[in-house]
Amino acid sequence: MSREASQGLCKRVAQICPELSELFQEHVDYHEEILPHVFFGDVTRFVEECVKSDKDQDHQALRKLVEVIEQGLSEHDPDVDNLIYVSFIENVPEMSDILPIAGPKLSAAIRKFGMI
Repeated sequence: MSREASQGLCKRVAQICPELSELFQEHVDYHEEILPHVFFGDVTRFVEECVKSDKDQDHQALRKLVEVIEQGLSEHDPDVDNLIYVSFIENVPEMSDILPIAGPKLSAAIRKFGMI
């Protein structure tokens, strides 16, 4: 179930906005499967762009993404947790900009890993 759960998180993330949906489809077309940690590299770059953006739609997409990640942490699935910890929290350089919009589980994980 764990592999399916982390792939499911990728699918939910891809539904947040057209840019992520497009990145997801390119990922699946290229790799012929969902490789969660690889896809989250694209997600991380998207987050970096949203944090730096002045566009309201980018900030809304970022909030939705953070909500989906919070939901993922609520699943208590080891693969999903690992995906979020390793390929999201540890790779987003502006994690302090994410903290104000993070839910309690993501906030705790950000602090736990000392990413602020």
